[in-house]
Parts: sequence; structure tokens; C-alpha cells
Amino acid sequence: MSLIAIEKFIREDSVKLFPKLEKQDKITYFKDLERENLIHRKNLMQGKGLEELIDEIPSLVCEETRKAATDLVEKAHKGSRMGAAAKSKSIKDMVEQLLNEILTNYKRAMVRLTILRSLDEYTFVHSVNVTILSIVMGIELGFGRPELKGLAVAGLLHDIGKIKISYRILTKPDSLTKKEFDKVKKHPMDSYKIIADDPEAGEIAKLVARQHHERQDGSGYPEGLKGEEISNYAGITAVADVYDALTTERPYRKAYAPYEAMKMILFQSKRHFKQKTVQAFLACMSIYPQGSLVKLNTGEIAMVIRTNKEAIIRPVIKLLVDGSGERFKESIEVNLLAQPHRYITGYVDKITG
Repeated sequence: MSLIAIEKFIREDSVKLFPKLEKQDKITYFKDLERENLIHRKNLMQGKGLEELIDEIPSLVCEETRKAATDLVEKAHKGSRMGAAAKSKSIKDMVEQLLNEILTNYKRAMVRLTILRSLDEYTFVHSVNVTILSIVMGIELGFGRPELKGLAVAGLLHDIGKIKISYRILTKPDSLTKKEFDKVKKHPMDSYKIIADDPEAGEIAKLVARQHHERQDGSGYPEGLKGEEISNYAGITAVADVYDALTTERPYRKAYAPYEAMKMILFQSKRHFKQKTVQAFLACMSIYPQGSLVKLNTGEIAMVIRTNKEAIIRPVIKLLVDGSGERFKESIEVNLLAQPHRYITGYVDKITG
């Protein structure tokens, strides 16, 4: 899909979210941004290398905490497989750590999802990613700390019922048979049953475990709930769950690019997801995550430094390499909303030379 087509899709499907672009002529809007001096602000790189510049952008959660959370979820799954109850005290301690780091870094960083390390780790890494995404959406929706804690516990435990699904089915490279998919469809209720008698898990986690695969039009499972029958908390986890699943490589398909996953969620939003939740998701996410390297139509290479909520495919970038392949002596900050002649054509893995 071309960049123009992506922009057209997002503009048409997000016009209610971003009315300013609809009410104002686009050129006038760009000129307003220029008058606000949002372009050509220069910051000296001071001899720093690219890795140092990226390191200066904080992640929402440090790698050590993310790994500790992943290990904890893995232990909870293994414990449940052996009949032991999930250690809610350990989960709650980890939730506090995750929540504190996210609240500290939220205003300065966008979500960076971890690259999948190995297929057998998927469920555990996925649970942590869903937790982080759910908390960020909860912040956008104005939730207080108690609700954010409940969302975090829910994210960590929502897939614990998958312990009852065979590893062969979970990692099958081909399409599932109806019988196999019927087994998969039982995991929300199994997750609920595992934590139902644990008062430490909390009511939010229990609702989410049971309902995170329900859909607004009643096409979800296990109970076929629809509309307001579905908890708002489960609706948040549902979007986080789908986005992380789509952007992660699986045995049966390659990972979708972030913009492709967001397009799919937007396309499904009226039928599958709560509108306020999708709006919160769009507000806190970026097609081009902060810290990613991108190439422009001009041949320049830049680093994304923050998103534009008014137009998620036009972030604020820092130019690093010019069109001839030479590094800029000074880094130039550019708001792509204010420069329609410049646009992103794709990702860059690294800068060579």
C-alpha cells in the first residue's frame, strides 16, 4: 500500500478523532503550524553517535523490568500447569514496578514493543506487552491508579488459560482445524477459572480473562457478548491483545508492520472494538514508534522523536543523513505535518557508513 493510500485511509477513518484537519483547509493548517515555529528547530548532536541519541529516548519500561515481568508470567503459567495458584503477591509487586516506570516515562516516550526472542516465549512476552499497552490506553482514558493496577494484573494473567492448550496447537504453522480452534476458544474461560477463586487477582482481571476475545457485534467468544455487555477493561485488553499479536511474528505468518496493524484495527473498529478505546489507542500509539529510523522521499534518513496526534503518519523527526548519504553536522528537527513535500517511505534497520 502506498503512503498516499495509507494517509487517505487514516484520514477518512479518523476524521472524527481529528476534526481540526476536517474543518480547516490543509494548506492553512500547515501555515498555522509554521507560524507556531514547529519546523527547522536545530539541536546540536554534540558529536554523539546514533546509538547514544536513541538511548536518550526513554522506553516506557526498561529491559530489566520487562524481562523480570516476562519471567514472572512464565512462572505463573508453569505453576498453574502443575496445579498451583498464581502468586498474586509477586504479580502485584511487579505491577507496581511496571506502573511506576510507565507513569514516570509516559510523557516522554511512546511504546516500543519487544522483538520476539523465540517462539516458545511468545505467550509470556505477549502478556507483558499487552500489560504495557493496556496501561498506556488506561492513562489516555483518564483512569486512576487503582484501575491501572487492575488493568496491569489483567494483562499479565489474561492468557493463563492457554496452559490447557497443547504446545503443538499453539505453534502450529498451518491453519487450525475446527476442533483445534474450538480448544483455543476455551482459553478465556479457562483463564477465568484459574483466577476466579483468588481474591488477590481482583475483579478487573477476572472480567478481562473471561471477555478479552468478545467483540462488539457479538462475533467473539466464549459467550458471544456484544456492545455494553462487554466490560470496558476487556475492551482495552482486546485492542492491546490484537495489536501485539499482529505485530509479532508467528509460526503461520510474518509480523505485520505497525501501520498495517493499526489499519486493520481501524477497519475492524466499528464491528469489533469500543470506539473510545480505539481513539485512546490512536492517541497514544504511533505508526512510526519513537526511536525508529525512517527513510524519506528525499533520500534523507531520520529518527522519529515524537508522534503527531493530528496525523499519525506524519511524526516529528530528527534528520540524521542527507539525500546524498552524508551525515548532518547538526541535527534538524522537522515536523512532517508542516512540510507536505516531505514524507516517510519506509523503515531503515540501521545507518551504514
